[in-house]
Amino acid sequence: MNSLPTLADLLSSQSQDPKYLSSPQTSSYLTYLTSLPLPSLLTEPQTLNDEISTLTSQLTNLCTSEYSTFLSLHLTATTLSDSLSSFSSSLDSLLESIPTLESETQVFASSTQTIQSQRRKATLVLEQHDKLLDILQIPQLIDTCVRNGYYSEAMDLSAHTSTLLAQFPTVPVIIDVAAEAERAIRLMSSQLLVLLREPAKLPALFKAVNFLRRMGTFGEEELALAFLTSRAMYLEGVFSSIDSQRTDPTRYLRRYVDIFREGVYDVVTQYTSILLDRVSQNAELHATLLDFLQTYTHTHISKLVALLNSTVPLIEDPTSLTSLLTQLTYCATSFSRIGLDFQSVLHQPFADAVLTTAAKSLSKASDDFLSQTDKNVQHPPSIWFITPSLLGSLSQQLPPEIDIDAPVHIAPAIISQYPPLASYTNAVIAALNSLRLLAPISLFPEVNKMLEASLSAVGRGLLARAKAIKAEGKDHGEANGVESLVLDAAGSVYLKCLVPFALRALKEGVYGMRTSKGNVESGELAAVKKDWDDWLSPNIDTSDETGATDAVE
Repeated sequence: MNSLPTLADLLSSQSQDPKYLSSPQTSSYLTYLTSLPLPSLLTEPQTLNDEISTLTSQLTNLCTSEYSTFLSLHLTATTLSDSLSSFSSSLDSLLESIPTLESETQVFASSTQTIQSQRRKATLVLEQHDKLLDILQIPQLIDTCVRNGYYSEAMDLSAHTSTLLAQFPTVPVIIDVAAEAERAIRLMSSQLLVLLREPAKLPALFKAVNFLRRMGTFGEEELALAFLTSRAMYLEGVFSSIDSQRTDPTRYLRRYVDIFREGVYDVVTQYTSILLDRVSQNAELHATLLDFLQTYTHTHISKLVALLNSTVPLIEDPTSLTSLLTQLTYCATSFSRIGLDFQSVLHQPFADAVLTTAAKSLSKASDDFLSQTDKNVQHPPSIWFITPSLLGSLSQQLPPEIDIDAPVHIAPAIISQYPPLASYTNAVIAALNSLRLLAPISLFPEVNKMLEASLSAVGRGLLARAKAIKAEGKDHGEANGVESLVLDAAGSVYLKCLVPFALRALKEGVYGMRTSKGNVESGELAAVKKDWDDWLSPNIDTSDETGATDAVE
């Protein structure tokens, strides 16, 4: 059975515009009509007409009362239509210009790429300003720390810079900062080396060497050489500061020895504490560093010995020589505690100085005696060579040799009766007293030979004068016999008192050696004594004592 068509189907089949019937409003109204009862459906046309009339009346009223609004709306709609047309044209033009704009934009973007990159970098720099500022200030901070002695902080900043360079090896800023930091560290290295040349104590030097070691600029051997060289330069500067005192050899040597003792001793102990003790486990390196130290000490000891060789001979005061040798001995003893005893090299300079001084003194004593003899050659010996109190007793027995048990420091009293011999004896005693203050045992043979030479010169001069007086006596008679007797008596005193006393004073008084009886002189003095013995023996045996006494009276 076929289904009945719907109202909408019926109306659409008879309508000229079927699409109108398919609108939602039409479908809703048709559904509404089908739901009405027949009476309502019959009155629906009238209802619709009434509503149309009402709406028409309302629309008419509205148009009448609001005609201006409708006119305005019409004008606006017209303007809008024109604007939309213009906008459509502009939009078409815009669409046509977009490809050109796009290409120009691409060109502009390409041309501003560098600027944009720099702008991005500038923006990044601005964002990281504080961090960059901290990095850029590192070299300045290192320099400030170095100049104010904060070396540990400077080393920490340098290590931080090295870490940054390892992390960013291609960043120009980091490379520049690292280079500046390296220059500041080199300044620190120079400043630490300067510190080693200043009058610093062990803690400061230990600290400076440790910083140099941490810097890695020097190996252990180079560090040792730098330390010794720097301390040597400082010590040379101190030595140079006393050059103005060279006019006084004694004072200059005392100051030099004081500086040497303190300076070299400090360097040895500092070097041992700072460098040698640290490498004690490395035998090879320890030996190398020890060689450096030995070279350093040998150089300064050699300089000291050279200075002693050139300066000690200028010091004639035996007291000063003794004091200086004592000072050097104490210095060598203190150095022996660190294995640098140099007492053995001190002997020769002082021995040479003592020998030179003794030679001058003994030679001057004999020269003064001979000069006095030559000056009084025109005067009779009885006037100037003997005291008046002894002149009347010349006929008495000649003096015996001195007793070897007599006090060695007291000259025989008979010598004082002969002023020239007494003056010579005093000069010899003064020379021996000076020698006694500093008498190296090794010099005894040479000093003894010098003393014998001086005594020989006096003996020869006195004997020559006695022979001359004797020769003159053959022409002048008995008066010259008295003069000859005076010189013979003086010769006897010289032979039996002065010579034994002087030799004994040297041997026992100065060197503490025991003198045996009958000590035999050697060389020239023995010959002079033999000549005097030969001269005196016939004179004593044949002398007319009574005649001599009468002549004196």
